[in-house]
Amino acid sequence: MTTLILDTSNLLHRIYHALSVHMTPEAVLGAWRGSVRTQVTYHQQLSGARDVVAAVDAGPSWRHREYAAYKEGRAEKDDVIREMLRSGPDLLRSLGVTVLRSPDHEADDVMATYAALLRTPCTLLTNDRDLLAAVTDRVHVHDPYLKRTLTPAGVQARLGVPPAKVAFLKSLTGDPSDNIPGVRGIGAKMGASLACQFDGPGAMFSAVEGLPTRQRTPLAKADPAQVALSLRLATLVTDAPLLEA
Repeated sequence: MTTLILDTSNLLHRIYHALSVHMTPEAVLGAWRGSVRTQVTYHQQLSGARDVVAAVDAGPSWRHREYAAYKEGRAEKDDVIREMLRSGPDLLRSLGVTVLRSPDHEADDVMATYAALLRTPCTLLTNDRDLLAAVTDRVHVHDPYLKRTLTPAGVQARLGVPPAKVAFLKSLTGDPSDNIPGVRGIGAKMGASLACQFDGPGAMFSAVEGLPTRQRTPLAKADPAQVALSLRLATLVTDAPLLEA
């Protein structure tokens, strides 16, 4: 038995952007519900899932307290997407989908926690790279843009690191979408090499002097405390308290 876990915000934003290319805001408001029904049905059939669960945000999370600039700089949402996000959970419930949230946590944490609780296969429907960290032999991510289901081998091929090192990679390269800082001068290729080479920031900084110049130079200028903070921000919570939204 497979469970499908939906990233609600990701799904609604994807539908919004697809519709708004050809429609006025008023037309989008009239059409998006049908698109949600179609997408949920299609992906449930594609994954062979019997149960469908959706994760939603519950407002600002602990990450905002840890780092005041977290997600700073994102564009303001317009009225249409705000209405979709407000009404989306009710629509999903009407389709038989269980909608979950977690106080002080993000939807990503809800998805990772629920997947960790299950003993059966599950598919996370999202193109959010953060959730590639949740991939295991039992938990897969289906990217609706790439139309690919990613296994641990797929994550390794795509990012150059296994799922367990995705957050470490992000702490080195940064993530502009979440405004998480990385290390200046470290890109995806070098970040993947370092993440695979070391267990974490502590071991990496302890070994700086023995690294090649191209790796040693940016790390010598980096703040270890900032990298450690970025790692905490990037790490999915897998034991968040779950409530029905």
